[in-house]
Amino acid sequence: MNIHHLFYELTMIPKRIKWFIQRGRRGYSTCDTWDVGEYLFTVLPPMLRQLAKDTHGCPREFYDDTPSGEGIECHLWSKEITRIADDLDRAHALQEDFSGGYTEHGKEAQALIERAFTDLGKNLNALWD
Repeated sequence: MNIHHLFYELTMIPKRIKWFIQRGRRGYSTCDTWDVGEYLFTVLPPMLRQLAKDTHGCPREFYDDTPSGEGIECHLWSKEITRIADDLDRAHALQEDFSGGYTEHGKEAQALIERAFTDLGKNLNALWD
């Protein structure tokens, strides 16, 4: 590490502290708004997976009435939430080759993003535990 890089890292400490506090107060920081898409790709999949793992209820259309002996039967809901998270992760991985939908990877990434956010929109009021 050269001296210039070390100096840069030291000057970034106050900004990183500020951003940490902002995230704690309002859920996002000023630097997160520099690339909201990247922020959402970073935050949404793990959040959705946590919800899928810990969910205790689900929308009626996702209720699985086949008893499994594991309590509330929301396996279909957990699968749906996990699929949305997987779509976002896959789209994010394809983003490196994304150029506005003109490549096959770009088209696939855009389709995954649209499907994930359409399904999030349909179920937004049900994303609770």
